[in-house]
Amino acid sequence: MRRPAPTLPSLLAACACTAIAGCGDGGEQTALSRSGFLTRADAICRQTQRQFDQIQRTATSTPGQAERQVEALIDVSNQALSSLQSLDAPAPLRPAYERYLSARERAIGYLEDGRDAAAARDPQAYLAAKRKVSSDQATRLQLARTVGLEDCSRPSLTLGD
Repeated sequence: MRRPAPTLPSLLAACACTAIAGCGDGGEQTALSRSGFLTRADAICRQTQRQFDQIQRTATSTPGQAERQVEALIDVSNQALSSLQSLDAPAPLRPAYERYLSARERAIGYLEDGRDAAAARDPQAYLAAKRKVSSDQATRLQLARTVGLEDCSRPSLTLGD
């Protein structure tokens, strides 16, 4: 006796279940393979880069505009960091991945310094914060490459990743 072909809704449900970490009995997160981990992390980074580029397309001409723009970059950066931290890196990649995540956290700190400088109407401190983000860019990129990430920490238009 032949089994009936799966219906579109059942196929979609199966795909959705497969895509969600922890789907199944007990809700435990499934460890990712190396390639699965790298694919997911790079996808997060690509999305983050698109958001950064969109935010930075508009030039700022006042401290208030700069403050709002950097605040938006901080929000995107924090969301990306949270998403990246939620990924379960394979054991061999964990030490390098933790160093990379720490570098991203430092970059967020520099962005926060820039936002605070813009709010205080301190152009020297604002430029110093931008320089810190930029000068640390190569380190973040190298740490990402050490993990095996191709799309993470690529230079952005002006302030970093």
